[in-house]
Amino acid sequence: MKRVAASDYYEVRKMGTVPSTAFHSLSDLYLPLVGPFAVSVYQCLVHDPSIESPNAVYPHGNLFAKLQMTSGQFESAMKPLEAVGLIKTFVKESENGSYFVYCLYAPLMPEEFLSDILFRGMLVSYIGEKEVKALEKKYATPSLPTNMEECSESFVDYFHPDFNSGAFSKTEPKRRHAAVKTDFDKNAFLKRLAELGITNHQLVTEDFQRIEKLGTLYDLSSETIAEFAFDSYQNGRLNMANLESRCSEALRFQYLRRGSGRKSGVNSSSKLAQKIRLLDEISPSRWLTILQDGHKAEKGDLLLLDTLSHEYGLPDPCINVLIEYASYTSNGRLVPSYCEKIAASMVREGCETARDAMDFLKRTKKRNSQAFFEEPEKRIDKKNNEGSEEEVSDEEMKKLLADL
Repeated sequence: MKRVAASDYYEVRKMGTVPSTAFHSLSDLYLPLVGPFAVSVYQCLVHDPSIESPNAVYPHGNLFAKLQMTSGQFESAMKPLEAVGLIKTFVKESENGSYFVYCLYAPLMPEEFLSDILFRGMLVSYIGEKEVKALEKKYATPSLPTNMEECSESFVDYFHPDFNSGAFSKTEPKRRHAAVKTDFDKNAFLKRLAELGITNHQLVTEDFQRIEKLGTLYDLSSETIAEFAFDSYQNGRLNMANLESRCSEALRFQYLRRGSGRKSGVNSSSKLAQKIRLLDEISPSRWLTILQDGHKAEKGDLLLLDTLSHEYGLPDPCINVLIEYASYTSNGRLVPSYCEKIAASMVREGCETARDAMDFLKRTKKRNSQAFFEEPEKRIDKKNNEGSEEEVSDEEMKKLLADL
């Protein structure tokens, strides 16, 4: 959602019918996720006069007055509506201001909402499992009789349609609900899966949709959920129940989730700069796997990563620098007491990025860090071999480490 001024014009387009029953979903299911101000904005836009008058546009000032909101409050209310797929916003900017088009989609029906792993999971995180089960009971559909024979008339037997006539030409149905935007990268997922040895994944569209929603729900990168998927393959097929279980377990371990923390702001294309950017992006669990030549980390090391992240609050980029340094200075081992001592010092120093952590180690660990930092930099200068801005694969990273 871009900044909106009272003088900016807008129009509203309904992308299909919004049935009156949809407002039950809005109050029971969407309200806990988006909040009352967002619901008010949606209900106001559903009845906006521009819908009934094609080509009619109005200034946002009229809308702000009706809602009794400021432009900032309106923008804040629109963001969750866009996030859950109820509204898609388009804008065209000019010297005279901005012109917005708001495309409205109907809320999911209760049974659709509650069977969607992403929406149900978010609802549970907001109101709890007990309340969600009560809603499922409220909107449960009666089951069909099982001990009786169906005797309903079929469509074909009653109408006897001629499917060869032009009356039955194929038409694409319009999408009633907007797709939820996520950060899932299908190509990155398949690339990581192939690196792990699975090229014939046998996944269909529905599988990718569910994987995408699991990654979004549990805040996992495309590469991490690919690793979970690899562990969940049985007899050449992905066991979705096992994958969901692995994703659920990841909630307990912050180090498995998407890389967090500020970026170092290094723009050089040198090998060292490339490595710093990688350390800012990659998750500690994957970085540890790379440092161990692709071997999975031991349980004790994973628990240490969780301690550094959860108990010390150390950002992922700093954890990445710490575990490489600690492994280098301790003959390939991660000694918990040593790592935790450095982590506590980094937190006190306010380290947030990989560059912060490296600078801290250079200042405080001069004797041990000399070979770790200075010698690789000299070798890099001699090689004068610059890298690209693209993401580094595990194989490229191993070569990079060898160069360093």
